Amino acid sequence: MDDSGHSELKVAHEGWLTKQSKTGLPNWNRRWFILIGGTLYYSKSDRSYMNFAELLHAKRVEAVSSDGGGGKFRLVLADQTLEFQAASVQARLGWMAQLESHIGMQVRVTLTLTLTLTLTLTPHPDPHPDP
Repeated sequence: MDDSGHSELKVAHEGWLTKQSKTGLPNWNRRWFILIGGTLYYSKSDRSYMNFAELLHAKRVEAVSSDGGGGKFRLVLADQTLEFQAASVQARLGWMAQLESHIGMQVRVTLTLTLTLTLTLTPHPDPHPDP
């Protein structure tokens, strides 16, 4: 927290995950994910991040027990369930712990704008000069 009582937003967790397509198709895509505050972002490869999930109304994070490799887990939101595959059980546990600890977070962004004003004063001729 800074002197004004505001918290800085920092990356809480990041790494490669394979996600199931949101369309419901059985497509799995490998993406770089970052968790900042109550928002999960992802990037395909160019590090331009897109908002993937808000955790404000998320319900829970759960392991997928039928997974032979031990890396699958779900993020259950109010309106959908998102499935992920981590590279290992250890990676899955890290992601699950971080996501669980950020459920219900709402990020308030406050912008401080500083303006610099440059004035150029040009003297105008006096319309009534002294004789």
